[in-house]
Amino acid sequence: NNLYFASFVSRDGSEYGLYSTDSLGSAIKWEAVVSSDIAGKQIDNLIVVNNTLLAATRESSSPNTYNLYYTTNGTTFSAVAALTDQPGAVVDAAYNSSASMYWVITGSKIFKGSGLSALSETKPLSVPVQGLGGIFYSSGFSRLFVSTKNGIIYSSGDNGTTWDRVYGDSVKVSGKEVPFGGFVQVNSSLLFTATDGYGFYKITGDITKDGYVSRFSGSTISELYNGVIINFHVDSTTIPSPVFICTYGSGLWSNTTPESDTGWKRSEEHTSELQSH
Repeated sequence: NNLYFASFVSRDGSEYGLYSTDSLGSAIKWEAVVSSDIAGKQIDNLIVVNNTLLAATRESSSPNTYNLYYTTNGTTFSAVAALTDQPGAVVDAAYNSSASMYWVITGSKIFKGSGLSALSETKPLSVPVQGLGGIFYSSGFSRLFVSTKNGIIYSSGDNGTTWDRVYGDSVKVSGKEVPFGGFVQVNSSLLFTATDGYGFYKITGDITKDGYVSRFSGSTISELYNGVIINFHVDSTTIPSPVFICTYGSGLWSNTTPESDTGWKRSEEHTSELQSH
């Protein structure tokens, strides 16, 4: 429906909501989402998979409980029964188009189903105590990827029946396991994956064998090299397609030649905390 969504939480945590607009022009008009399932709730995460918006809500804080809702029209939201009153927030989601399968992860659980209303918990992997970081289906690699907070990236070419480690051992920096996050497809043979404090890593090569995982090498750009990556975005409306990286406290970065480690530029207008959905 060509809608853009944004969630907010006031600094003191007393106000929050979900808003939408149909234009990002010079005169943006945001309107509150009034669906009774979503209105007046704190939105912890917004994810888009298969033209469907997922909204993860925090239902209570003592103890923390979370729900997940979805919409295909931006107006009517439905609850995901398998993710109602969960103790952990939804971290990421993916849609495997080759198998028509949805995947959703919290920090400690994995769910899958042929539809969001049919999700159920599955245990295809041993989830580390540090938790899960991200999940992504790559059409370029024709594989499903899962990252963990203890430096492991898994991939599956059969929709989660069997899994391989993209990098044999936990990826470490100075003896510390790298906490991986979400993914983005840069081109048909290159993925980026986020980290908490180590910038981003690149995945390329023959994934069915050893694969190749390497850290962004621009160590002279310390804000990005050591950044906490919140989100990626590829602007596929232009050629070449620039990649945008949203960080926590280190600004918004972009590169029109993301295959190269040079060319990253930071927007000087917004260098404090940024978060996009």
